[in-house]
Amino acid sequence: MKKLLTIIIFAISVSVIGQDIAQYYSFQHFSFENGLFHNNIYDINQDKKGFLWVSTADGVYRFDGQNFERISNDTTSRYALTDYNVKRILTLKDGKLLFASTHISIYDPNDDTFRNFPKLYPEDITGIDVDKSGAIITYSNRGGKFAKINPDNFKTEFIEIDSCNYFFIDPNDTIWVAIIGKGFLKFHTQDFSKSNKKFMPSPIWMTCHVILNENIYIGTTNVGILVYNLKNNKIAPFIKKSILPNPPNSLLFENPQQLWITTNEGLYKYNLLNKQLLQFKYSPNSNKSLSANQLSRMKLDIFGNLWIASINGLNKLYLKQNYIIHYCDEPKCQLQLPASQISSIYIDKQSRIFIGTSKGLVIQQGNSRKLINQNPTSPHIHFNNINTTTDLGEGKYLFGGIGLYLWDEKNNSAAYSHPEKNNPESLPSWVIWKVHKGEKSKIIWIATIDGLSAIYPDI
Repeated sequence: MKKLLTIIIFAISVSVIGQDIAQYYSFQHFSFENGLFHNNIYDINQDKKGFLWVSTADGVYRFDGQNFERISNDTTSRYALTDYNVKRILTLKDGKLLFASTHISIYDPNDDTFRNFPKLYPEDITGIDVDKSGAIITYSNRGGKFAKINPDNFKTEFIEIDSCNYFFIDPNDTIWVAIIGKGFLKFHTQDFSKSNKKFMPSPIWMTCHVILNENIYIGTTNVGILVYNLKNNKIAPFIKKSILPNPPNSLLFENPQQLWITTNEGLYKYNLLNKQLLQFKYSPNSNKSLSANQLSRMKLDIFGNLWIASINGLNKLYLKQNYIIHYCDEPKCQLQLPASQISSIYIDKQSRIFIGTSKGLVIQQGNSRKLINQNPTSPHIHFNNINTTTDLGEGKYLFGGIGLYLWDEKNNSAAYSHPEKNNPESLPSWVIWKVHKGEKSKIIWIATIDGLSAIYPDI
């Protein structure tokens, strides 16, 4: 059995023993030699019959567990794709697969056929979403065209909307399109090609949004925060720029009365009841302030703690106790991270906090102040922009980014894999795009920029 990962011991207060990953998994690579003729993997997905679909820079392949079959682009055949350059493979609600490139193609596993739609755009699709009815909404920056596609009969409607910088579909199946410097177009997916689109003029540049109950809160660069009520269809200023001069980077509700706002000039807390806005900023003379003013993403855990990523580490704000602690790579911080550059924050169902930094992955157990550092022992390894997180069950997690991490909660052990020169058993590439676990086979598929790999659990 091949050894996949190099074992790393957790740096925690109790003694733990790292276990050999080979006790759990065998590892196999698939690339050019196996019939996968291009190693740059864009996406992977699995249909309801168990076939694995792989999109690469040289076309799409289907894997039956033994062989890779390259999908033809001979459009005279019902079993062919129009475009090789597929970047995304999505699962539709009826179990069909959607392949997105400059074209849209839909594969039906029931009759093993593709339905190919004519070329939508001169370049790849920029954005794609699906409404409640299953209609596919796409957009391309090149040419400024939106398309709505009925996946059953491929009837397509086009509209031209130029200078879109942000769009989303709300819970009522209404499409919101932010047009740079001009305002919003708002229309229901059923009224896609009709001319009665409601335009809400506003010289805005949209940055973020959050939906709470019947309201959509919209962050902008130049008019503060707007609020739109889904019941009365009215949009109004929520927090004016004169009150909130700094454009929001993210919005998060602690509860229906408290809204938190990150900006490049600190953190804001807005009370919806008394309309009070409080600002929190970095102070070099206080260890009770934020670690920096330039803030990005936020997460709220089940204990009522707010996690805030900054350019100088991570801040954990205990909302109930009104207390803050800092995570960074400097001695002044209460808890040490391998690096202050935060790439990701992930909170699992057991309330573990996974903190991705530029030099390591750190795990915090729930509300404990103990950190589990998963730092690569080799000095040349700089980890970890997490692109994908997969729950393997039984307390095991896989993290893909710059390398691949396995965390085993039961045994208090961790393992790391990366490409090793002259070692065919190591990963083929540093960059991991996606990890997919088969529902029935339990095979774990790893898409990289230099080939496809699979982990087979021991049975």
